[in-house]
Amino acid sequence: MVWIVPQTEGNLACPPRCLCFRSNVRCMFLQLETIPTVPQDTTVLDLRFNKIRTIPRGAFEGLPNLNTLLLNNNEIETLEAGAFDGIPELRYLYLYKNKLVTLDSDVFKDLPKLEQLFLHSNQITRLPKGIFAHTPHLRRLRLDSNALICDCDIMWLADMLKEKHAHTQAAATCEYPQNLQGRSLMSINKEDLRCEKPTITMEPRDVDVTFGNTVYFTCRAEGSPNPEIVWMHNNNQVDISEGRFSLLHDGTLMIEDAQDADQGSYECIARNVAGEVHSNQVTLRYFGEAVHPIIDLPPADTSVVEGNPANFTCNARGDPTPRLSWLKDSTEIPRSTEDFELLSNNHILLVRRATRTLQGIYTCRADNAAGFITASARLFIVESTLPSFSQASDTVTAIAGTDITLRCQATGQPDPLYEWMHDGRIVESRNSITVSAGALSITGVSLQDAGRYDCIAENALGRATKSIFLQVQGTSGARPGDRFVTNAIVEATNRVNTAVNNTLAELSDRNRRLTISDLIRTFRYPGPEALEPARAEEIFEQTLEIIQQRVQDGQNFDLQGFENSYRELVSPAHLHMIANMSGCLRHVHSVDCSDSCFHRKYRTMDGTCNNLHNPTWGAANTALQRLLDPIYENGFNTPVAPRQQLNVITAFIDASNVYGSSLDEAENLRERTRDRGLLRVGPLTNGGNRLLPFDDSTLAPSDCQIEPGKRHVPCFRAGDHRVNEQLALTAMHTVWMRQHNQIATALLQINNHWDGNKVYHESRKIVGAIMQHITYAHWLPMILGPKGMMMMGQYEGYDPTVNPTIVNEFATAAMRFGHSLIQPILFRLNETFQPIPEGNLPLHRAFFAPYRLLEEGGIDPFLRGLFAAPAKKRMPGEFLNTELTEKLFVMANAIGQDLASLNVQRSRDHGLQFYNDYRPLCGLPRANTFEDLRNEIHHPLFISDNIDLFIGGMSETPLEGAKVGPLFTCILSGQFQRVRDGDRFFYENPGVFTPEQLTEIKRTSLAQVICQSGDNIRRIQRDVFIRVKSDDEYVNCDSIPRLDLRMWSDCCEDCRRRGSFNSFASHFRGRRSVDHSYPEDHPTGNTTEKNELHSEEETDEMVHENRNATEQLRPAEKDTCSGKT
Repeated sequence: MVWIVPQTEGNLACPPRCLCFRSNVRCMFLQLETIPTVPQDTTVLDLRFNKIRTIPRGAFEGLPNLNTLLLNNNEIETLEAGAFDGIPELRYLYLYKNKLVTLDSDVFKDLPKLEQLFLHSNQITRLPKGIFAHTPHLRRLRLDSNALICDCDIMWLADMLKEKHAHTQAAATCEYPQNLQGRSLMSINKEDLRCEKPTITMEPRDVDVTFGNTVYFTCRAEGSPNPEIVWMHNNNQVDISEGRFSLLHDGTLMIEDAQDADQGSYECIARNVAGEVHSNQVTLRYFGEAVHPIIDLPPADTSVVEGNPANFTCNARGDPTPRLSWLKDSTEIPRSTEDFELLSNNHILLVRRATRTLQGIYTCRADNAAGFITASARLFIVESTLPSFSQASDTVTAIAGTDITLRCQATGQPDPLYEWMHDGRIVESRNSITVSAGALSITGVSLQDAGRYDCIAENALGRATKSIFLQVQGTSGARPGDRFVTNAIVEATNRVNTAVNNTLAELSDRNRRLTISDLIRTFRYPGPEALEPARAEEIFEQTLEIIQQRVQDGQNFDLQGFENSYRELVSPAHLHMIANMSGCLRHVHSVDCSDSCFHRKYRTMDGTCNNLHNPTWGAANTALQRLLDPIYENGFNTPVAPRQQLNVITAFIDASNVYGSSLDEAENLRERTRDRGLLRVGPLTNGGNRLLPFDDSTLAPSDCQIEPGKRHVPCFRAGDHRVNEQLALTAMHTVWMRQHNQIATALLQINNHWDGNKVYHESRKIVGAIMQHITYAHWLPMILGPKGMMMMGQYEGYDPTVNPTIVNEFATAAMRFGHSLIQPILFRLNETFQPIPEGNLPLHRAFFAPYRLLEEGGIDPFLRGLFAAPAKKRMPGEFLNTELTEKLFVMANAIGQDLASLNVQRSRDHGLQFYNDYRPLCGLPRANTFEDLRNEIHHPLFISDNIDLFIGGMSETPLEGAKVGPLFTCILSGQFQRVRDGDRFFYENPGVFTPEQLTEIKRTSLAQVICQSGDNIRRIQRDVFIRVKSDDEYVNCDSIPRLDLRMWSDCCEDCRRRGSFNSFASHFRGRRSVDHSYPEDHPTGNTTEKNELHSEEETDEMVHENRNATEQLRPAEKDTCSGKT
C-alpha cells in the first residue's frame, strides 16, 4: 500500500505521478526534464531514469533535511555553480551514468556533510583543483569509467586520495595518456607524469606611475602543468579580490587607479605541483597628484551627405588619464546603439548613418579625479550633388627634366574620389610618378610623359572628367650620351633577350645530358616574379655601358673625373626614357590588402600585407636592406649597379620553405584532387611512407641522376628550390611536408565543416608557428648565447614601425656562419645508432642524389645522423671542411667548387663594406693594431681595412655559449629581432592564437616533429640541438609532448550531431564495466525498492540499475561548438 501525503500548512503536495511515502519522494521513469517541486521535509529524493540535462543554481533550495539525492541515469551535462545550495544535510549524492564532462570548482562547496559521491560512468576528463576542499567527511568517491586525463594537472587529486586513503574509499583510473591507461590514479607519482618545475620566461620590470593611472606588471612562466601565477607586494600576497587588482589570463598583474599605498616591491611567483620559482623583485614608483583634464584635440564641425556615416574625434590629457564620454544635445550616448558606436576607447564617435534627426550638437566630455572639461561640434546634413569641374580641359607646358604637378579639383557631395589616366591607361604611383587626391606629380618629366591626362572625379551619384594636355619641351642642358640612347636601348634589349632565350633553350634541351651545374642553374633560374625585374635591370645597365662605350669610342666627351656619376653621361629626361623603355618603371609591386577578413587571420604566400601600413615590408621579390651603403669601384656599375639585390623568398619565418613564396608556387605544391587542404606527395618508401612529390614543372625533365650507372630518379619539389642540393636537406623538407599533412588531416577530422582552403591555411599557420617556436626558443639560444639573446631582447608584441626586411649583410655574410658547422660526412645511422649497411656518406656524394632515399633506407638514417652526430668542431685554419672548399657539387669527374670563395665573391658582388667598417656599427672600435682585435680574434695574422666581412666575422672567437663572435652576434640578433618584432603573425603576438593554442605550440619541439613525421623514429633526445653523451639519454618518442589539436576545435551551425569526434591523439574507447572492477557494487538481483535507505549496501542495491542488458561499445560523441567529448 502506498500512502499519498496530503498538502498541509508549510508543506507541499507530492509531485504529480511521483510516489511519496513519509519523507521519501520517488519520481523515476517519468521523462522529467526539470527538477520537480517536492515537500520541504523530504529526506530522500529519487529522480533516476529521467531526461534531466541541467541542474540550475538553487534547484534544491528549501529542502533543509535532504539526506540522499539520486540523479543517476539521466542526461545531465551541466551542474551550474550553486546547484546544491540549500541542502546542507546531504550525505549521499548519485550522479553516475550521465553526460558530465567538466565540473565547476565550487559545485560541492555547500555540501559540508557529504559522505558518498558517485560520479562514475560519465565523460569527465579533468577535475579542478580544490573541488573537494569543502567536503571533509567524504568517505567514498567513484570516478572510474570516465575519460580522466592523467597529467600533471591532476596530480593534486592523486596526492589527496593517497593522503585520505586510510579513511576514504576511492576509485579513479586513467584513460589518457595511452601509456597510463587503466592505471589507478593513486598509483601514479610525479615521475610518471614528468612534471616540470616552473621557469620564468618573462621577468617583470620596474614601473613609474602617476596618480590614478593603470599599472601592468608582466610575468610569464612555463612548466608542466602550467604554473599558477601569484604576486607578492612588499612580501605579502596581493589580494586579487580587492577591486583595483586583477590577474590577467597571461599572469599579468593589473593595478587600476594607482595610489600611494601601491608603492614598493613586487615579485611574481610561479608554482605547480613540481615546485615554485620566484622572479626578480621589481619596484613601483609613484608620483604626483591628479591634473585637471585638457582637451587637446576637440571634435570639429562635420558636414555629411544624408545616409553616409560621420565621425567625431576627441583626445584629452590629464593625470589620471581622463575617461571620455559623448553627449548629443546634452543626452549621454551609450557605448553602442543602432545609431552610434564608440571606438578607440571612446576617442571616436561614429554616427552609423547620418539622418536629419541626428543633426545637432555633439559634446565630448573628459573626466578624471581632478574634474571635467567639454568640447562641442555640430553635425550638418547636406544635399548630394554630382561631381563637377569649373573647366573641362587645360594645357600645361613643362621643360624636360623638371618636376611638375598636374592639379584638378572637383566639387560634389559626398566628396568625390579621384583617378588619373594617361592616354587611356590608368596611372598609379610608381618611381617618378606620385598620385594623390586631385594631384599627379612627375619627378624629372621626360618626353615620354607628354600626352593627355584625364582626371576623373567620382562619387555615388556619378562622375566628371577634366582633360589636361601635357606638352614637354627638350632641355638646353643636353648630355654627351643623349644621342646614343635610342640605339643603345635597342641593342641592350636584343642582347639581354638573346641571352635569356639561349639560357632557356639550353636548359630545356631534352637531348642534352644534364650536368650538376645545369641542375643548379635550373633550380635557381628565377621565377616570373623575379625574372622580369632582373631582365629590366640588366637592359638598363647594358644600355648605360653601351652609351659609355659609344661616347669613349667617339672621343666626343672627356670621361675623366665623371666616372662616378652616370648623370654626367645622360640627361635626366633621357635617363627616365631608359628606365621606362627597359621596363624598370613597369616593375611596381602591386599589392592588394583589401580582403581584411583573410589578411587579419592569415599570411599571404609572398609575405605582402603583413604590415598593413607598409605591405611590401618583408615580402618576396623585394629588395634587401643594408646596414651600410654599398661600395663599388666606379659608383654605379662595376662590378654591379648600385641597386639592391632581390630577396626572392619572404623575410619571415613563415614555413615558406614548405609552401613556397608565391601563389603560383604554393598552388603547384597543393593536392587539389580532393578538397582536404593537403600538400602533394610523391612515391612510397619501403616502409610505406610518402616522400616529396617529383618536380614536374622545371624547364627540362628534372632527372637528378648525375652519376653514370645509377638509377634515373627525378628531382623532388618543395617550397624552396634548394631541396635537392643535399640529402639531409631533402630529408628535413620531407619531414615538414608530412607534418603539414598530418595536421591538416587531424584538423579536418575535428572540424569536418571546414573546406580545404581553411584546413590548408590553418595548418600552414600552425606549421609556421612551430618553426618560429623552435627557432626562437630552442635554436637561437645555442647560436647567439646569453649575450646575443640579451641583445635581441624579450618579445613585447608586434611593432608596425619595425621593417623585417632582410639586410644584405645578414643574407650574404653573417647567416652563412652555418657553413662552418657542417661535417664532411653525412652520418646514416640505424635504430641502434650504428652506420647502416650502405655506410656513411661523404658530403660530395650526397649532392643531387634523391635515388638514395628510395634505395638506401629512406630519410630516417639521415635524420638520426643529424641529431646523433656532432656539428663540425671549430679548428684553426679550417673554417669550412674540405668537402665544401674543394668538392662542392662535384660529380661525374666535374671540378668541385669552393663554398668559402663563393661566399667572399658574393659579398664583393653585393658591394658590402669591409669588416672594419661594420665594427663601429656594433659598438666595437675600428681595428688599427693587433691589440685592437685580440678581444675578438685570439690570433690575428694581419691587420687591413680590406678584410672581407665574411672572413673577418668567421675569424672572430665565439662568445661564451655562442657559435659566433661579437660582430656576427650583433648582425644576427638584430635581424632576428626585426623579423620577430615586425611580423604581425609572430606566434606570440596576442590574437594570432588563442591562449590555449599558444600553450600547445609552446609544447612542441623539433624532436616531436621528427618523431611524428620521420619514417619510423622511435628514440630521440628531448633537445635535438644538444648531442647526447650516452645512450641512456635517448627517450621513447611516446614521451615527447605532442600538439593537441583539439584546441583548434571550431564552432559551426548545425554541427552538434555531425558524426563522431576523433582528436589528433585520441581513439575510440569502450567503457569498462564496473561489474568486474567493483564487486561490492554488483546488484543482488532484488529489484524491489526499499522504503528507506539506511546502509551503504542497501543504497547500492537501490541505485544501480539491473545490468543484465549488454552495454554497447560506442565512440564518444562530440559537441563541435563546445569542444567537449
